Amino acid sequence: MEKTKVYMIGDRSYDVEGARKVGVECVGVTYGYGSMEELREAKCDYIVRSVEELQKFLLRGTEKKDQLTTSQRIWQMVLPFLIFFLARNIALNVGAMILVSIGSRMSGGDFLFIRNAQGELESMTGNAAVLVSTFGYMVAGLSVWNMAKKTIARTAEDMKLLHIKAEPVKNYCILAGATAGLALGLNFLFLLTGTVEGSQAYQEVAQAQYAAWFPIGLVSFGIITPIAEELLFRGVIFGCIKRYMKLSAAMLVSSIFFALYHGNSVQALYAVVLGYLMAYAYEYFGDFRIAVAVHVLANVLSYVLSYIPAVSVLANWPVCIAALAAGAGCVWMLHKEKKIL
Repeated sequence: MEKTKVYMIGDRSYDVEGARKVGVECVGVTYGYGSMEELREAKCDYIVRSVEELQKFLLRGTEKKDQLTTSQRIWQMVLPFLIFFLARNIALNVGAMILVSIGSRMSGGDFLFIRNAQGELESMTGNAAVLVSTFGYMVAGLSVWNMAKKTIARTAEDMKLLHIKAEPVKNYCILAGATAGLALGLNFLFLLTGTVEGSQAYQEVAQAQYAAWFPIGLVSFGIITPIAEELLFRGVIFGCIKRYMKLSAAMLVSSIFFALYHGNSVQALYAVVLGYLMAYAYEYFGDFRIAVAVHVLANVLSYVLSYIPAVSVLANWPVCIAALAAGAGCVWMLHKEKKIL
């Protein structure tokens, strides 16, 4: 039997030392002769407080899945998706109407509105459009907040015994490397293969995103948008479907939903890869905030990259291959540390 499938169960520091010498992990129990303090000082891998908790720990992953019909499972994924999408679109229209109404009463300045020679309002600037988009995502995030809050709490409870042992700092650094490598590598890949130029839909999205003042765009698309999207795709959809699907399938389905949501080939391909990484990070570290952090880092890197004049020099095949290899290598290092699939 593999050592990774064997645990030493004991209540004293001597048990921890014995487990370490034979190369297996130790589960400390506080209902024996030893104390919590003794087990912690001995750096026990896992600590449980009762026989019931020990049973849950040893049998984790074998629990019965939610007994839902196929239609109920589909609806569980589609409903929050529709609510988010509709709330965002309604908010976009309402926000634009409000901003235009305000703009028609304002005079001077070209930060938010463009006017003709007679001072009449012609259109909104990129700044105004991004502010409206930000408002739309904030409303969309709030629309699924209650569902996300409940699902995240339930998922945290399910994963509690899988993450008793804290992850070392190096694993967080490796995850950051994986995110940066894959995000940069995919951006370069799309540029080099002409995928960006070949997608008119993406060109329109990119033009709208990058027409704003840099700080506004960075906050909107680098922070607010990722948080709202994570509440839906990892917070609700992934959190729900992982209860009745295999973990790898749940990660893939949530990333496919994430891809379809973007509506263009460039962002869809990017979303499948990074969406899978976000779900993987969530499961690996047992913390929804880690999925958000991966999303924020990927978006910030992509957005900043678009403003670097030297991007055309950086976008070459050696750099692209090196970035993708580094990202994939970091994921492999995480997998070697702990297998969750």
